[in-house]
Amino acid sequence: FASFLALTKGRVWALSRTPEGSRLVQRTLEAASDDEMRHFLAEELTGRVCKAMRCPHANHVVQKFILASSPEASQFIVDEVLSRPGLVPQMARHRYGCRILQHLLQRCHAPQIAPLVEALLDHAQVLACHPFGTYVIQQVLEHGSPTQCHRLIRLLERSVSMVVSSSAGVATVAAAIRHGGPEDALWLSRAVSQDPQVLLSLAQLRLGCHCVLLVLQTLSGKEQEKAVMFLIHHEAALSNSRGGMLVLDEAKAIAENIQRHSSAPPSLTHSRSTSYGGSGDGTGIEASV
Repeated sequence: FASFLALTKGRVWALSRTPEGSRLVQRTLEAASDDEMRHFLAEELTGRVCKAMRCPHANHVVQKFILASSPEASQFIVDEVLSRPGLVPQMARHRYGCRILQHLLQRCHAPQIAPLVEALLDHAQVLACHPFGTYVIQQVLEHGSPTQCHRLIRLLERSVSMVVSSSAGVATVAAAIRHGGPEDALWLSRAVSQDPQVLLSLAQLRLGCHCVLLVLQTLSGKEQEKAVMFLIHHEAALSNSRGGMLVLDEAKAIAENIQRHSSAPPSLTHSRSTSYGGSGDGTGIEASV
């Protein structure tokens, strides 16, 4: 560590902005034996976190500091990010800034990240559809408080048709169903299945099909049966894509299971849905990131 320190002392910020220098500072942070030594090095980053966020080399130094240090040691980063109004959602949409936010959400304690999450929730619907923002929102679903996660899922539920019109949004909704509480996951699954054409279009997309599988597995009773019947009725459209075939196989398996447990089962695989509308072909959603 002494040799690394001699090379970096007083030059951390300058070194962090170059490829070789950034790697040297990162190795020094890894070699430091405790937070006090790391903080000594990071003092040169104080007041420069926002600039580091935009730098293709310095952002890695900030990330390494968060990963190598205790949550408490990263508080100066949290404070600096929060000190500038509007910076949190801006970081979430930035190629490098989103990585720093993800590490903060993963590593810091709940009271530390609570104000970060609040700032993200104010822009949740937009960030959920953003190619970088979706990863930050997914970390909120994993590491936010139960109350914050509940609020986030309700926001997604209210605009689910808009959210799933992008591949980033589809990934966000799938993560929300996976990580949400049972009731929240059920309400969100109901929202996705409410529009049959959305369900059909998602089923034919590479990412969307996995979201539909989660929806089918989360729904139960008549709601699950209606969704399954609708998808099986549109077998021709689903058979044209690999994702559609995965959904179709799952729908048929669920239908068979329903029949086995029914005292007087209808033939779901040949029934025409009367609860959902739409044509047999359906239209795919243009998935763009």
